[in-house]
Amino acid sequence: MGSTRRCPNSDEASGSAGIRGRAVMRVECDDDHIYRVDGEIKPGVSEILKAGGYGDPSLTAGGYVIGEDVIEAAGEKGHLIHEGVSLEVAGTLDWGSIEDEDILEGVKAFAEWMLDSDFQPLDSEKLFYEPTLGYCGTRDLKGLIDGRLTIVDVKTGSAGLKPWHRYQLAAYAYPESNCGENWPDRLIVHLRPDLKRKRYREHYFSPKSAEWDFEVFTACKTLLTAKELEKKC
Repeated sequence: MGSTRRCPNSDEASGSAGIRGRAVMRVECDDDHIYRVDGEIKPGVSEILKAGGYGDPSLTAGGYVIGEDVIEAAGEKGHLIHEGVSLEVAGTLDWGSIEDEDILEGVKAFAEWMLDSDFQPLDSEKLFYEPTLGYCGTRDLKGLIDGRLTIVDVKTGSAGLKPWHRYQLAAYAYPESNCGENWPDRLIVHLRPDLKRKRYREHYFSPKSAEWDFEVFTACKTLLTAKELEKKC
């Protein structure tokens, strides 16, 4: 097992209890993408969507089988671009430290989008736990665009938008929705440094569709629970 990322609650500095005496939960995600809340394994957004048949990486493109080594390499570059994005949002990115041209251009494309959109970040790469349904996730970005709270998911590579991305974003947005009463905007920023003009694409999802999208996600969560119960029978 490799390193573990921790996302302590903002009240954790006060000890074992947060504001109003509430116990503080520690959310962790290890290198195998296994989430734990106070040491107990919890399902992540990707695992839940997979139970519903969504989110599996495609092994074919244009009729040709893509090798696992190619998929792994693309995933590693995507991860490093996300790290660069997080550092750029925090204002601590050392551009000279990025040696790989693909990663550099990917982060540049994000910086272009952030400037064009006047995105005002509130947090990035945020681990969270949603206690009502009992799931975890890692949210790329939360911030303000034109004064509206927006949950942003950054995508890399040439695959483009997938139908299930909207369900994924609904799961990320729900903890910020006041239990579904006031949904934030949802936005996918697809970085395309290979394009000559406007090296990103935006895909916006209205709050009006968020409730339905989240219902699809909760159905996937029910399927995952059912499959886990079947294993115990």
